[in-house]
Amino acid sequence: MRYTFLMLLGLFLIGCSEEKRSMSLNESEGFFEETLASISKDHLKDNIFYIGTEDGIVYIYNSENQHLEKITTAFDRIYKVVRDSAGNYWIGTRNMGLFCCDLKGDSLCVKKRHGRFYIPLKSKKTQYSAYDISVHNSIVYVATSHGLYYVPKETDVNDSTLTILFPSRYKDAPENISPVGTRSIQPYKNQYLFCASDSGLLRVNLASNNVEKLFLQKTHNVAIHDDSIYSLVGDSLLVTDIDGKPKESYALKLPAQIYYYDKTEGTNYFISNHYIQLVKDKDLKNPDKFMVVPSQKSIRTKCRNIIENDLSNRRSLLVTLHSVSRVGHHQDVFNSDGNVRLACTDDDNIYYLIGTKVYRQKKGETEATQFKDIPKGVKDISFMEVLNDTLYYVDANHEIYKAKLYSNYFLNSILSWDHIIRQNPKSKFEVTAIGKDAENVYVGVRDGFRNINNINKNIPLADPTTKEPIKDPFITKFASNGDQLLFCTLNDGVFFGKNNSFTRTLKGSAPYTFIRDMGIDSLQNVKHILTNRGYFIINNDSSFTKEAELSGYNRLLVLDSTHVYGIPSFGITNLCDSLKRYFIDIQFNPMACLVFDNKVIAGSSNGVYVFSTDLSKENSIETAGTYYRVKFNDQDYFSRTNILIFTIIIVSIIIGLWWHDRYKMSRHAVRTFKDGLVLRLNELNSVREHLDTGTTTELDGLISEVESVDISGKKIALAQLRNISLRIMKLTGKVPSMLIQILQEQIREIKKSGLDNAANQIDKTNKAIKNHTLSSLSNQIKENSQWLSGATSTLSILSSYKSLFSKLPLIPEVTDEISKILHSAASPDKKIANIEKLSRKINDKSSKDNIKEYIDKKIKECGTAQSDFFEKSMFHTTLGLIKDNYLDIKNRIDAADDMTELMKLIFIIDRQLSIFLVLWEIRNLLPKYDEANTTYEKKIKEIENREKEGEYAKKGEAFRKKDEDEGKKLLGALKEISSNIIKNIDELYKIFASGSEMTFLKKLGISIKESNGGQFMQANLLALLMTGTNIPVSRFRNLFEVNEQSLRRVKRDLVTLLESEKKTSIVIEYAQNNETSIAGLILELKDMVSDDRRQLNE
Repeated sequence: MRYTFLMLLGLFLIGCSEEKRSMSLNESEGFFEETLASISKDHLKDNIFYIGTEDGIVYIYNSENQHLEKITTAFDRIYKVVRDSAGNYWIGTRNMGLFCCDLKGDSLCVKKRHGRFYIPLKSKKTQYSAYDISVHNSIVYVATSHGLYYVPKETDVNDSTLTILFPSRYKDAPENISPVGTRSIQPYKNQYLFCASDSGLLRVNLASNNVEKLFLQKTHNVAIHDDSIYSLVGDSLLVTDIDGKPKESYALKLPAQIYYYDKTEGTNYFISNHYIQLVKDKDLKNPDKFMVVPSQKSIRTKCRNIIENDLSNRRSLLVTLHSVSRVGHHQDVFNSDGNVRLACTDDDNIYYLIGTKVYRQKKGETEATQFKDIPKGVKDISFMEVLNDTLYYVDANHEIYKAKLYSNYFLNSILSWDHIIRQNPKSKFEVTAIGKDAENVYVGVRDGFRNINNINKNIPLADPTTKEPIKDPFITKFASNGDQLLFCTLNDGVFFGKNNSFTRTLKGSAPYTFIRDMGIDSLQNVKHILTNRGYFIINNDSSFTKEAELSGYNRLLVLDSTHVYGIPSFGITNLCDSLKRYFIDIQFNPMACLVFDNKVIAGSSNGVYVFSTDLSKENSIETAGTYYRVKFNDQDYFSRTNILIFTIIIVSIIIGLWWHDRYKMSRHAVRTFKDGLVLRLNELNSVREHLDTGTTTELDGLISEVESVDISGKKIALAQLRNISLRIMKLTGKVPSMLIQILQEQIREIKKSGLDNAANQIDKTNKAIKNHTLSSLSNQIKENSQWLSGATSTLSILSSYKSLFSKLPLIPEVTDEISKILHSAASPDKKIANIEKLSRKINDKSSKDNIKEYIDKKIKECGTAQSDFFEKSMFHTTLGLIKDNYLDIKNRIDAADDMTELMKLIFIIDRQLSIFLVLWEIRNLLPKYDEANTTYEKKIKEIENREKEGEYAKKGEAFRKKDEDEGKKLLGALKEISSNIIKNIDELYKIFASGSEMTFLKKLGISIKESNGGQFMQANLLALLMTGTNIPVSRFRNLFEVNEQSLRRVKRDLVTLLESEKKTSIVIEYAQNNETSIAGLILELKDMVSDDRRQLNE
């Protein structure tokens, strides 16, 4: 029952749907052999346009008479052509710049003086592109690939060099000009110029030439209407006032490169390479209202100036690859009603045919309502007539149909059935026209004339003078005059009559052939004739007066003697008013045009336009109020198909209710069982976010199985539900264990956080585990997740404090207490609270005094170390610089608002001082080492000599032991000093590892260990040499426990390394960037080694 209803409802909706309209522009095309690049409008003559090509050809196009004149130039791609009031032609070109030309014959020639203009960039002064040109107050403005410029006056010294307006930063440094794309110049009320650019929307004050940037987004192009600026920015249309203040922003349905506005119809065009989006002003906020029309030709959007308004012809001219499309202002894509192909009248009604729908408009009304549907199987209808509430129509196969018409669409859908008027196949011919008098409907067939009620027999026609029958008349059009009927023929003139009796009463019409239409001025009883060559009036003596030479017209509509209208390929022409044309971009369907109630009814694919004798134009646009468009109202829900489907649905519902009542009781128990399983699954599903993929897949499978159980089959359904119930029971026992496992993992994370309220959270979690319900477990998991998130935030704050204070010096009563707190066993909450409390005091006066005291101590350390070195030594100089840095910080303390920033600098200076203090300590230890080493080696030598001379054999073992014990004592003292030196060296490189020194030494090629432990010999020896010691390296063999040869080799390699010019430049650069670094010591070491080697050579 349910599925039957859905299927029928679907059929109902399908029956209500309309056929999709194909999207295409109302346009005609003019083709060119050349590749086109641009189109420019002549602002002195409305109908003149300049079409530029890729190869420098310019076509002068007159849109009124379609005349085309080919003009040659010496240029490449033409972007813009502007003719000023003095007759100069300003040409914007690709990569050749701006030119001023004279038109000589069929060529545009560059003026000898002030003919070519340059940008003030010496390297590329002519290699720029001029995209757009605008002339105002005799000043020429040009938008280029390198900014916005204007042409200086001819009296200027550098009158061939353009003056830059934007970017303004290049005004004083034109040699630095770089590409900045500008385009699309639009004037506003002789006050401003607006210009699109890669850097945003520019506004030029025409009075001062000052340039303002109204916003910064890249702007593709700009248009101005209704005192607002419309800018295409990215995939949006940005609307601002003239000062750049945003008013609206409209998102496009698809990307676009060009924006164009047709003010006459309020239509916005968004143009891309292969499609155009059209939307009315009122629908800009609704992307669904954007009409996307594919272009059959590639549109030259990269060439920028590709569309212009040809207002006098009510169309826009659009440049494509090899053609100019003449795009009408009235576009069918906005006509949701469809193409009005046929129209006819009966009594006080007008009937229209759109597709297979017949609409009726009553006299005096402006709307037409759907009245009847033509059966779907009928092919294209070519003729239609209504007489005495009966519809007659002819299809493409020349079958003739009739259908009785009732008072409304609903009755017509039920009662009005279409019948074919049977024709004898042997006498069936092509229908050429249809018409009626007061009682009958007639058709013209190829070479014949018949009454529809006697369709297989021709009505005889005779010449009134000779009484000779007229054979094979070809009827082109019928026209009614009261209860009389007139019709015109292709070769036999005009006939008149009624009730199956017709004669050629217009004697003078016989010589006139190819009569296409006729009309009657009923007030003056004047007949008007339209042929393939002209428009005529038939005089009282049956003679013809030619009123106008015409061709290409297909319909004649007569209101009175001064308002006779003809229908050409496009528009409507008043044949009595100098052939004035109206609606010239609309292609009217001649068979949908007629005169009714002294009004012209003109049907087209753009709708039905109705006007009378007061139709007029202002500025090439039809005056509002002198015409209106018929509104069409659909009533598809009452179509015959939908009524049938609705009837079937009602019957099906009645049957379904009866069937449902029979099975309702037997299905109740099964449904209850199923609902209970659904409730159990819903409870499990409520915690799915905490389950693994396998479990959720199993759960989804069970849910899907329960939903798929069809309870209409009771036995099968019960078996399926019992099987599912057992599996749900198993899953119900598994899920709580999974949730408890998650909670236990959360408990471990909570304990690890160390926060004060961790114990309370753990207690709540254990209670939830003890409760053991799915809801309590799930809720506790969520609560714990939020708690852990907050804990993470707290620990992150503490981590940031650790990071900050690790980069600050330990200063008593300033940072030392904070450091103790950070390293204490207190909880993170308490640490943060205490740190924040102490941090608030860092900028207090007492803290600043303590910091000054700390700096004084460091300055004293510098002075103590300095006193141990010569004034000219690098040690002394560098320590002096460090002392100066401390003094500078000290002088800044009182005015400082944030002492942490100054303490960061103190920390850096402390580090530099620590390097030199370690080196100083090593320097102080080396003499002690040398003395201890000398004493130890002397003792060892003494023991060796006594052994050799046999002195121990003479004096006994006690004497030997005494010497050996003394030697061991001296060795212990030596090792203690050596250990202190090694520790200081390791400390030195540890400090290096925390700064840039390690990278610097590696660039020099020094071998250094980055891990803890003894250093490589090269690094050890460098540390000793940097102290400035004069102890020979051979004396360090016991320090490093290596032989003298190894020490000399390492020193030799180190000296060679430092004397390299490349390494020297590295040291110098590092010294310049780090004046208090070890680089100065290394340079001093290098100079000392070089002096030693020079002295040896001398």
